[in-house]
Amino acid sequence: MQTYQKAWCTVLLILSGISFSVSAQTTTFKAPADYNDYIVVEQTLIGKKIEAFNQTLASEDYKGAKKAHAELLTQIDVSTKKITELPDYKGNSELKKSAFELFVFYKMIIETDYAKIMQIAEKEGINDKTFARINGIFVSVQRDEAIMYGVFNKAQANFSKQFDMKLEENQLEKERREKSEGVISKPQ
Repeated sequence: MQTYQKAWCTVLLILSGISFSVSAQTTTFKAPADYNDYIVVEQTLIGKKIEAFNQTLASEDYKGAKKAHAELLTQIDVSTKKITELPDYKGNSELKKSAFELFVFYKMIIETDYAKIMQIAEKEGINDKTFARINGIFVSVQRDEAIMYGVFNKAQANFSKQFDMKLEENQLEKERREKSEGVISKPQ
């Protein structure tokens, strides 16, 4: 079972995605970096809830996974509402629009694909047969996710170029990258 859990965790982390940010983290929009960061903070909040859900499900704590699933959907709704309420930034609507579409995508996969995975795991357990089915769902989601992240990342790069900003890797993405590379992150 240990092998399944390691593989399960790896497959679940695929959905965590990539996000970039500039260094300042404020909610005022005096500068384009503040606007970008506001969006990335919401994306990061969703990403952390996705990770919490994935870890709970991978541990086969199905009651906890249902709770984490509900919390994740709530966070997506809150974040989507915040993005919807954002004004365009100095004529740039592309970043806001792509973030909104990304969050809608999150909602769709969490409501459908994650719920289906949770149902399979809970009813049948994690074994060779179910792992293959679950992995098939993740491969499909990963393919669609790559498209959505590509659109968001392009919009973010265009925003950065338009407002002469430098994008930097945010802490959540840095931790994910280090985990995938086998590097242990030092506490700050």
